[in-house]
Order: sequence, then C-alpha cells, then structure tokens
Amino acid sequence: MTDKLSTPYVPDSPDVIPAGVTLPKAVTDAMAARDAAFDAYSAYAVEVDDVVRSDYIEAAQQRDHDAARAAVRSGKDIGELPSEVERVTKLRGFAVGKLNALAEKVRQADAAIYRAWIAALPQAIDEARTALPEALEAYEEAQRAAKAAEGRYRAAVSLLAYVELQQRGKARTLVDAPKFHVNPGVGVTLPQLAADWLKHVGAVDEPRVKVRFVGDRIDKVESLPQSEAEKFIHAGIAKRA
Repeated sequence: MTDKLSTPYVPDSPDVIPAGVTLPKAVTDAMAARDAAFDAYSAYAVEVDDVVRSDYIEAAQQRDHDAARAAVRSGKDIGELPSEVERVTKLRGFAVGKLNALAEKVRQADAAIYRAWIAALPQAIDEARTALPEALEAYEEAQRAAKAAEGRYRAAVSLLAYVELQQRGKARTLVDAPKFHVNPGVGVTLPQLAADWLKHVGAVDEPRVKVRFVGDRIDKVESLPQSEAEKFIHAGIAKRA
C-alpha cells in the first residue's frame, strides 16, 4: 500500500548574508526565527520518521513480522499485539501534513530573511565602501612588511653563503661571493629554493644517504649525496640501506 503524499526537502539557511557587515536587528531577528522554524521542522521529522519515510508500510510490516515471531517464541497470542501497519497508516496523513506545514514555515522564514537583508542593503553598501580602502591600506602595509622580511631573509642566505665559502677557500671577498637573487618557481617556497641554492653554490654539504644497489652490487652499500642517491632510487636500481 502506498500513497501520493510526500515530504519536502528543506535546505540549510540560504546563503544570503555575507560576513563582515553589521546586521540590523530586523535581519538577526529574522535569522533567529528561521533557526527556530528549522529546529521545529527537524525535530518533528525525526519524531515521525517511521511514519513519513517513503517505505513506511514495508518497515511497519517488518516490525509486525518481528513482533509476531517473538510473541510465538514466548508463547504469547499475536492477536494481542498492536499493529504497526495500522498505527503508521492512521498517522501518515496527519504527520505528513504537519511536516509540510512546518516546512512551509521554514520557507516563509527564508523569505523574511531575504526581505530584511534587502532592506538593509543601503547600510551594508556604506560599510563595504568604507571597508574597501581600509582593507587596501592593510594589504599594502602587509605587502611592504613581507617585502622587507624577504629582503632580510635573502641577505641572511647570502651572508651564510659568503662566510661558508670563505671558510672553504672559495671566496676571498664579497665580490667573489654569490648573491641570493633567484626567484622560486611555481610550487616552490623561498626557503626551499634557498636550501637548494646553498647546496648549488657549495656553501653547505649535501646530506648523504646510504643505498644498496640491486643486481650484481646488491651486497654493496654506498654513501652518496642525497640528490645522487635519489636519482638511483627513482630509477629503481638502488634502495635505501
């Protein structure tokens, strides 16, 4: 047995109100009313789920079936059992009707939020126009600070390269020392680039990795510079030892 009754889908609160604006009381009141309406709808939907679900008859028949089996096993008369099919059939129309009414209240509350927000647009526009130059000033200040910090970081990397190369006898003066002016590519951070650059100019020793070559050198373990070892490992001719 089925019917043509159906329950509506009620979405979460509509995505209308942006962040970063002062909301008038009319808007916040409308949002609170919407929350209350949605809570009432959701609570009742849970309460009558066994009545409003699309397979309510099949589920009720299964419960009657299970109750009858349990009654027979315990020696009880199944004629004394309340029928789940009768219960959900009796309540179905009332439950679906109430749930639809509660859903309609949610939709009405959504419309009230939208109307209140539209009425508040002049105030929101004034705030947005004021906020934009303030945000721009903050952005430019952050950009200047970031540029200064990058300059200090690059100078520190160049200094490390200079003193390390001096100690290794590869640079006598600042004129001889390389400067860290290269820019990172897509997906590469400045610190990552700096680490590779220091190794490239010979200012730091590259970590070494122990590998065991496969094939005829399987028993031989060698310590190689990390970049070289990774090439062998990636090619499949060596494994980390």
